[in-house]
Amino acid sequence: MSIFGRLTITFILLITIFALLISILSYYSLRSHYLNTITSNLENDAILLRNLLETSMENPEIEEIDSTVDNLARSLNVRITVVDISGKVLGDSMRDPRDMENHINRVEIKDALIKGFGKSIRYSTTIDENMLYVAIPIKKGEKILGVVRTSISLKDVRALINEIRKKILLSFLITVFVSSIVSIFLTKILTKPIVELKKASMEIAKGNFEVRIPRSNISEISELAKNFQTMATNIQELIEGIKREGEELRAIVENIKEALVVTDEKGRIALANSAFKYLSRSEGFTGRFFWEVLRSIDLKDIFEEAIKSGRQETKEIKIGNNFFLVSCALLPEKFIFVFTDITPLKEIERTKREIISNISHELKTPLTAIKGFVETLEESVKDPESLSFVKIIKRQTERIINILKDVLTLSKLEDRGFQLKIEKVNLNEIIEKTLKLFEKRIEEKGLEMEFSPQETIIINADPDLIEQLLINLIDNAINYTEKGKVGVSIRRINSMVRIEVFDTGIGIPEEHIPRIFERFYVVDKSRSKEKGGTGLGLSIVKHIVLLHNGDIKVESKVGEGSRFIITLPL
Repeated sequence: MSIFGRLTITFILLITIFALLISILSYYSLRSHYLNTITSNLENDAILLRNLLETSMENPEIEEIDSTVDNLARSLNVRITVVDISGKVLGDSMRDPRDMENHINRVEIKDALIKGFGKSIRYSTTIDENMLYVAIPIKKGEKILGVVRTSISLKDVRALINEIRKKILLSFLITVFVSSIVSIFLTKILTKPIVELKKASMEIAKGNFEVRIPRSNISEISELAKNFQTMATNIQELIEGIKREGEELRAIVENIKEALVVTDEKGRIALANSAFKYLSRSEGFTGRFFWEVLRSIDLKDIFEEAIKSGRQETKEIKIGNNFFLVSCALLPEKFIFVFTDITPLKEIERTKREIISNISHELKTPLTAIKGFVETLEESVKDPESLSFVKIIKRQTERIINILKDVLTLSKLEDRGFQLKIEKVNLNEIIEKTLKLFEKRIEEKGLEMEFSPQETIIINADPDLIEQLLINLIDNAINYTEKGKVGVSIRRINSMVRIEVFDTGIGIPEEHIPRIFERFYVVDKSRSKEKGGTGLGLSIVKHIVLLHNGDIKVESKVGEGSRFIITLPL
C-alpha cells in the first residue's frame, strides 16, 4: 500500500475513533443531564405537592386527596401518587386508588420514608410502562404523614433521548466525512513530494539520471529532495567515470598482444579479447570452460592448482604447434589467464641447444686427443718452465672438457623428450657413496664432513641425476669452504623429503642469490677460474630438481656459510 493510502487510512481511523468517543461521551452526558433535569423537576413538583397536601394528610380523605391530585397532575403534566405511611394509596392521577395495591414495598416509597428521598426507574404494572419515580415524605413537623410521588413515563424521555442520539450520530457522520476530506487533502499535500521522490528513484533505478525533483514547501522534505538530487548527480558522475574507465580497460584488454581470458570461479569464460578469439579459432564461447575451447587439459590443471594454492600460477604449455607461458591471476570470484606466445623463444633456445650440442660433440674428440698428447708431453718434458706451461695447457683443456660435459648434460636435461629413469632409491646410500668421492679433498683441506641420518629414506627418483645433483652441490661447498665443515642432512616431512647441503664457507652476497641458478652465472669469477668452475653446476641442479617436481632454495650469509635446501616428493 502507498504512503498516501496508509496515511489517509490512519488519519481517518484516528478521526473516526476520536469522533466516536466524543459522540458516545456526549450522548451519555446529555442523557444523564436530561434525566437529572427531569428528576430535579419531579422533585420540585413533589415538594410543591407536599406543601399543598400537608393539611389534607392530617385527616386524609381518599376522595378529597384523589380529586386534588387529579387537578394538580393536569396542570403539572406528571403522574402524582399519594400514599400514607402504611403504603395505602390515597390518591393517583391515573388510576382509582381503591383498585391499587399497597405501595409500601416500592423502592422509592421505602427510600422516602427511611432516607427522606426516593428515586427509581422501573416498570409500572399499573400503567404497563417504564417510569421515572421521585418520592418525598409529607411531614407535619417531625411526624411523617405519608409520601407524595411524582413520576413521568420514560416513553417520552426515550423519544427525546433518541432524538438527541440521532443528532449526535448525524454530527458524528458529518464530522468524520468532513475530517476525512480534509485528511485526504492534507495527506495528498504531505505525500506529494514523497511520491515525487519515489518516482525519481524509480527513474534513477532505470538509469535515467536526468530526472529533476520539484522542491516542497515543507522544509524537511525540501532538504531531503535537495540531498536526493545531489546524490543522483554524484551517482551519475560516478557511473559515467566507471563507464569511461571500463571502456578504457576494454580498449586496453582488446589491444593487448597476448591472449587474455577472464573466467568465473568454475572456469567458464566471462570475457576474452581478440587475441584469445584468434587463438581459439572460435566465436560464441562465453559460458564455456576455457580449457575446452582451447582443447588443452594442461589449462585445467593450472586452474585447479590456482584454486588449491590460492596464489598466482605460471606454467609453460603447448597449444597446437605453439608454446605459451600461461599466467593465472586470482580476483574475487574471477580468474584472469594471460597467454604469452614463447614459440620464437623456444625456437631460439632449440637452435641454440642444437648449436651448442653440435659444437660440444665436435670439440669433444679433438679436446680429448689434445688432453692425451698433453699428458704424454707432461711425462717427457724435464725443463721446469716448459713443464709449467704444459700443466697450464692441461688444466685449461680439462676445464673446457668439463664445460662441454656440463653443456651436454644441461642440453640433455632441457630436451622436452628427456625421460627420467625412475626407480626406488635409497637416499642414505647414495649420499654416503657421493661423500666417499670427496673424502680425499675434504681431508686435504682439513674440513669436517657431517652426515648423521636419523632414518633410512627411500624415494622414487632417477639415481644418476640425484647423484649428479649431490656431486655438484657438495663440490661447490668444498670449493668455497676453507675451514669448518661441509655436511648433508635429510629428513621426512609428510609426503616429502628435505635434503640440505650446507657449509661454513665464504657465503653468497644477498644480491647474487636470485641469479645463482642462471647458466654461466658466477659469484666470484677469479675463484671459479682457479677451481675450474663452469658456471653451469647449479643450473644443472635446478633442472634436476624441477624434473623431479621438487623445489630448491638457498639460505646464505657472507662469512657464515650457505645452505641449499631441496624438497622432493617421496
